Amino acid sequence: MDFTDIGMELRMTLSDIMKLQDQKRGLHSLQETLDCEIQEDNGTWGFWDYRYDREPFLSYLPETQRWTVPQSLAQTLALEMKKTWDADRDKHKYYGHHVQGDICKRLWSYLDSGRDFMERTAVNVTLSEAVKGNVILTCWAAGFYAPKITLTWLQDGEPLSMDSQKSGSVLSGGNGTYKTWVSTRLPQGEEQRYSCHLEHSGKNITCPVSHAFMRKPRKRSMSQVHGMASEPPA
Repeated sequence: MDFTDIGMELRMTLSDIMKLQDQKRGLHSLQETLDCEIQEDNGTWGFWDYRYDREPFLSYLPETQRWTVPQSLAQTLALEMKKTWDADRDKHKYYGHHVQGDICKRLWSYLDSGRDFMERTAVNVTLSEAVKGNVILTCWAAGFYAPKITLTWLQDGEPLSMDSQKSGSVLSGGNGTYKTWVSTRLPQGEEQRYSCHLEHSGKNITCPVSHAFMRKPRKRSMSQVHGMASEPPA
């Protein structure tokens, strides 16, 4: 369905609403919003909303195949329109198919087209200058999507307690992906016992802090250990 067809359908629906009021003149508006959200379990949730003269009018949930009428100044008129639409079972099927079918499929296609970019996560480890015999290791993760991620430090392969590490907030990377960090303080010379572990969207990556990395002359945030997590090829 293109924008011309959508415009024609909106005009027809607006005309039906105005007929219920016996209105043939006057300026009125009808706005529709179609939404599909992909949940963390890859399930989809969608809805179809109408607003009449900027007031909430009718909402359709494909899961229940029912129209709901929110409280608004147009509530009485919306209830009359709901009676008409409830009697049309074909209209219910059309709305459900369009939201859960056409709209959600389109969203999945957008995600698939950018999956290689959106699921490529870079993991970097930086080392601070020693202060009073202690250093700070910071693990940075960037370029990941969705925002839910677990980033933690391991010592001898075991996760550190929450009190032994400090985590940053998950922030927008400015390009549709996200970034975050986690740091820990430790005695200088024990760096090789540590590694950074990332869990995201079913993928795991561990970046060990190697001996070679630690033997380099130390300056503040001077070196990086790189790792890459990406979707395996189908």
